[in-house]
Parts: sequence; C-alpha cells; structure tokens
Amino acid sequence: MTHFILYVLFICSCKKCSLKGLLECRLVEEADFRSTAELFGKKDDEKSLDSFIPKSESDFLEYAELISNKLRPFEVC
Repeated sequence: MTHFILYVLFICSCKKCSLKGLLECRLVEEADFRSTAELFGKKDDEKSLDSFIPKSESDFLEYAELISNKLRPFEVC
C-alpha cells in the first residue's frame, strides 16, 4: 500500500487530484479488472502474475513464489 500511495502522490502532483478520488479510481479499476477477467473466463481463485495484486507481506511472498515458478524453466543448470 505504501508504494501505491507514493505512486498516487506522484500522479497527484501532476494532475492536482485528491488522494481520496485517486483511491476510489483504483478501487473501480480493480473491480473492472475482475469483471473483465470473469467475462473472459478467468477464475477469481486462479492466481497468476497478471492478475495477482499483492497487498500484504504474505501476499508478496506468494507473489515471489509465482515469479520463481514462472522463471524456473529458464534456469541454467
């Protein structure tokens, strides 16, 4: 969440938006993404690098595991 707030503040300095408005936009974007994924057959419980948005420390650990699984076929022995 901290990185997102820093990103929002960066955008905010350029567009003169309110933090509350940008957070609301983020929630709408996440809801739109879930709706689109559902429309095209992507399951909510299916986690992939494209759809997973880490928010806590345990989420980031899970995200790191997803990345390592994705890169494992390219390892040089």
